[in-house]
Amino acid sequence: MKTKPHLSHLILVSFLGASSWTGTALSAPKIPASLVQPAISALDLQLDQSHLQQFAVPVQAAVIKTDMMANLAEWSYPLKAIDGHFSHRLEAAIGLMQRGSTPAGFSFSSGNSDPRSPDFQQADVIPISCSLSRSDDPSVKFELKSAFSAPSAAERTSAHLTHELSDRLSTLCYDLLDKLPRQALPKDSGTANPAQIKPNWIPNIRVEIQEKPLPAVHSSSVTEPEADDDGSQKSLLIHNQGDPLIITIGHERK
Repeated sequence: MKTKPHLSHLILVSFLGASSWTGTALSAPKIPASLVQPAISALDLQLDQSHLQQFAVPVQAAVIKTDMMANLAEWSYPLKAIDGHFSHRLEAAIGLMQRGSTPAGFSFSSGNSDPRSPDFQQADVIPISCSLSRSDDPSVKFELKSAFSAPSAAERTSAHLTHELSDRLSTLCYDLLDKLPRQALPKDSGTANPAQIKPNWIPNIRVEIQEKPLPAVHSSSVTEPEADDDGSQKSLLIHNQGDPLIITIGHERK
């Protein structure tokens, strides 16, 4: 049986994990309205360096921050101060690496594949977070958390680990900014008009939710598809480094 090219980059670790992850993606996060009032005009990107010394090789904090700024700037997020002032603070952090179950959902590693081993599907997991707060009131805050399987011991060189952390943190902070109301950001930020954005960097996995109105049903004998209260049907697009994966939520599921 042939598989679709490029989708080998994504390995579905567990159906249960993927279902939970999909449900999370479809549900709107609770972002405090006061966080983006006033709207974002300039983001002060900071990297928490508290746990960078835990790795056996040096991790270049300055390179991570520079790369993150360059990656997010590719999507026109405002990372330069205006008259020396930042309206909001975007902070990325790396938690303590621990041995545990591989993260649910999509992953590049399934851990130990021997089900008889006590180490079955266990891996070194690195938790990360990205938070957004107002510069004038740090208590008004919104945060996203994630985790990923650490590179193998052989791959944990300074350069590889630095690049991996840069990419993962950039993706998480991108996801956070992409969840904000469109009016909270400058008009040219993010994916407001993807046709005009040709970035050199793309998020590891980017989730896009599209809605389309349901077709009119002219016969009472026809079963209507599932829909939201607004009469629309959702499609979940998972953009990865290869071909996008499209999941239609409703009576026609792909």
